Amino acid sequence: MTTYSSELKDSILTKLLPPNNVGVPQLAAQTGIPRDTLYGWRREALGRARRPRASTVPDATLDSEEKFAVVVETATLNELELGAYCRRKGLFAEQISAWRTTC
Repeated sequence: MTTYSSELKDSILTKLLPPNNVGVPQLAAQTGIPRDTLYGWRREALGRARRPRASTVPDATLDSEEKFAVVVETATLNELELGAYCRRKGLFAEQISAWRTTC
């Protein structure tokens, strides 16, 4: 069984998942990594993304100052940049929008 570095796996997942959505057969041909492995990585990554636990939802753990800082940080971002920011921070654009109206 071949072991792949986490850096390679992350790089491949970046290509497999939105917004890139490169096909598994295409990536398998390019990288030489078996299709089953790529499908498993994608399934695992999508499963994690769909099941946030209550303790991982930042809204419950952020105080008002931190929420305000997020609002200020994202004030000038366009929709694509906001989406990338939210994915990095584990937030939802709707949360930030709600915080913006309450500030």
